[in-house]
Amino acid sequence: MRLAFYGRTGPHPSPEGVARALAEQVEVAGAIARGGGHEIVVEFFDVGVARGAPLARRPRAAAMFLELADRAGRRFDGIVVGQAPDAVSGERCRGVVGPLLDHHGVVVLAPEPQLGDGPAEPGPLREPRRRDGLRRRLRRPAA
Repeated sequence: MRLAFYGRTGPHPSPEGVARALAEQVEVAGAIARGGGHEIVVEFFDVGVARGAPLARRPRAAAMFLELADRAGRRFDGIVVGQAPDAVSGERCRGVVGPLLDHHGVVVLAPEPQLGDGPAEPGPLREPRRRDGLRRRLRRPAA
């Protein structure tokens, strides 16, 4: 499946912080994509956007959703995020964004942090791995 990567950094990032956030999120998203035999074909990355910001204040997310609506010109079949939760995954996705994604037949793949030292259940795409003190497992959002 062809995937669009979506990521973001918070407000007031330094150039080094932007580069680090992008690299980390692309690494996680790439592992998710490769684990399922998918390929990231386009990237959308918002800089200086708070986690709770609506899509209207996320220029690259808005561009991604405009392309999403253009079935003939769309370069991707799914979206992968390297940081969860985000505006296109998690609880916020079930409101406005989830139905839009469902309408266009687009799947969202995202890491899900799992706190604690207990075992993590394997996700549908690959086995969990240790990262930054969190156990992550992969999931597909509920339909």
